[in-house]
Amino acid sequence: MWLARRASLAFVLAGATLFAGCQIRPLYAPTPTGQSVQAELRAVDVEPPASRAEQVFRNVLLFGIDDAVPAPNRYRLTYAMSLSSGSVGIETVTGVPTAYQITATLSYRLTDIESSKTVTDGTIATVASYDRSSQVFANIRAERDAEDRAATTLAGILKSRLAAFLATN
Repeated sequence: MWLARRASLAFVLAGATLFAGCQIRPLYAPTPTGQSVQAELRAVDVEPPASRAEQVFRNVLLFGIDDAVPAPNRYRLTYAMSLSSGSVGIETVTGVPTAYQITATLSYRLTDIESSKTVTDGTIATVASYDRSSQVFANIRAERDAEDRAATTLAGILKSRLAAFLATN
């Protein structure tokens, strides 16, 4: 019994020592500089879009980071989105593709405006699927909706990445 207590005490002390350097804190708590993460996100200037899907991405991203309180721009976000489509389901009788998949890839770079240095960059990818029918307009609309879903997903992922980065730096 005495040996079991000592072993468990040693295990607890070893665990406490191991995890002593770990930090757990809320994402939107003040940053190490004292600023709120939301204020840091508002300081990001997002470049204008080059396509309809990029416009959807930009609108969702700006809506997620802006809370109507103006802030001076400290960072510039540049990005490039590429979309590709491919069939994933084929009807067995006719051999015609019926299900498609939009793959959206976003490369981004966050730059400090003052020093013109890249602060962080990366690539994000997501997939959205849609079904095709014999109606032309329905096919166009389904593809556009899939592009919008992919752009919205990319904006959400990028907002989380930027918030996590700005919270720790």
